[in-house]
Amino acid sequence: MKGDAAPDRAGSPAIVDDDRQNQTPKPDNRQEQRQAEDETQRALVRALEAATATGDFDAVRVIVDELRARRLERSGVVDLAARARKGGAR
Repeated sequence: MKGDAAPDRAGSPAIVDDDRQNQTPKPDNRQEQRQAEDETQRALVRALEAATATGDFDAVRVIVDELRARRLERSGVVDLAARARKGGAR
């Protein structure tokens, strides 16, 4: 039950957030993070295939842009245009 009162160390009631049990755990190591990224990549590729098959080329463009951004982020490439929009190199 959300919002139950439970005594804290000082003896006064504290709010307990039971929703924390429903949160997806964050990967604790690089291998788990990489697996999650791979699953996301596969889902994007499946979505790209479906959008292409149905002729939804607006969706194709969005998915391709996302895949490109993810690839560039992994490779460490700096987006100079984005950096310039944010106020230049620092």
